[in-house]
Amino acid sequence: MHNFCPLVCNHHSAYAVFEKIDLVQDVWQSLLPVGHHLSVAQLRLLEITNPEAIQFRYIIFQDEQLKPIGCAYVQLLRFNASHYNHAILNKPKLASIKNFLLKQDADILICGNLFRMNFQGFYFTNSQHKDLLLPVLKHYVNNNPDKRKFTSVFLKDCLDGLSSRVLKDNRFSVAPKDTAMQITLRDNWHTFDDYKADLSRKYLQRAIKIKAAKSPLMVKELTLDEIEANAPRIEFLYHQVADKQDVKMGLLNALYFVNMKATLQANFCLVGYYLDNQLVAFSSYILGDTTMEIHYIGIDYAYNDSHKIYFNILFDGLEMAMHQKKHTVALGRTTKEAKASAGATPVYIQNYIWIKFGLPTLAFNYFYKWYSNQTNDAWKNRNPFKTIVA
Repeated sequence: MHNFCPLVCNHHSAYAVFEKIDLVQDVWQSLLPVGHHLSVAQLRLLEITNPEAIQFRYIIFQDEQLKPIGCAYVQLLRFNASHYNHAILNKPKLASIKNFLLKQDADILICGNLFRMNFQGFYFTNSQHKDLLLPVLKHYVNNNPDKRKFTSVFLKDCLDGLSSRVLKDNRFSVAPKDTAMQITLRDNWHTFDDYKADLSRKYLQRAIKIKAAKSPLMVKELTLDEIEANAPRIEFLYHQVADKQDVKMGLLNALYFVNMKATLQANFCLVGYYLDNQLVAFSSYILGDTTMEIHYIGIDYAYNDSHKIYFNILFDGLEMAMHQKKHTVALGRTTKEAKASAGATPVYIQNYIWIKFGLPTLAFNYFYKWYSNQTNDAWKNRNPFKTIVA
């Protein structure tokens, strides 16, 4: 146990904090419904992956009798200059704080999972107790035994909304709009030909060309042993994509994909794309009852344009979802225009944020708000389907 607050006061509930999930696994699992995404197995797999610059804490909330009533999963991120592409700091509005930002580190507490979508970081056995969440997080930020100077707290992918009163009392605010892209499968889509039949002529011709460019590639789903054997190449391909992002809130390694397959088994798959027996790309998928998520991908960009690998990953994911009879395909937050061209539409995600007062925080806050406002809305003009005439 890392920290324990035994008092129930006017500001927060009693709570206990643990550094490793195995230290609290029995209590933690007893709080959750069967199949919940915060299960011990899912949290352990990321803990043993040990991603760069991230630590984990597991919080148990208690009532006045110290009976467990809820839990929260938090990630502690040491955010620094290595987490963003320095080229974006050359923008005119950021030039004045570029040198300052390059010298700064910032501790950020994330309630949720940086590496997963729709992965709310808290659960209470009685939803009325969720108002305890923010006071406890604030108390931990100000009283953590590691003496970390947190500049902000970020509640990611909140499926359960928090009341405006609780937000105001704890000086949290709704974070700038956050959207992910998703394809909802139509009832008549049983094969990729059915999907193509609904495309307008322009997008149909485009889809045919994309599929044709894939023909030299050999595509296969990798077993756990094959993922382990290809781990160095998978990590290389992952970084080729990750390093192109303007902001990288944490980085994974190949062990993550090994652990995901070992833990989720049939609910996780990794598909490799081979050219002349060399792995040139991969796509990973998380399968739910009615949903499928195209998770992390990796691409050797030397072959991306010639073989339209990125677009084929989107199409192959859509085709897999049809075969598995899923209802939706989650595509993530990036490259919205490309995803809209495949038929994806936006899903709005609810996040909350608290930012500490101070000069370093103001600079990071300025950067965060600037970056959040850089959304390119060109994707809104992409509709690949035929116009339906009433």
